[in-house]
Amino acid sequence: MMSLQSLSFLYYSVLLLHSLLIEFVKNKSPYVWHGYVYAVGMFCASISGVICMHHHYNISYTTGLRVRTALTSAIYRKVQLLYGT
Repeated sequence: MMSLQSLSFLYYSVLLLHSLLIEFVKNKSPYVWHGYVYAVGMFCASISGVICMHHHYNISYTTGLRVRTALTSAIYRKVQLLYGT
């Protein structure tokens, strides 16, 4: 699983590629493929960041649900023991 530092790296790489793309457009470089590489790199970094962040949130949500279920079950058992119903 990726850590949050590596996810922030993906977001900063998008910003870096964005600034490179702006410089590419300003300078009107004869190498058009540089622009395509920057655009595809921005797309891949954005998609990778979104997928990894969604995975992280999914694991956090699942863990939270398990903790809540365990606490509810423990409290319910304790109430049953105390009141004998």
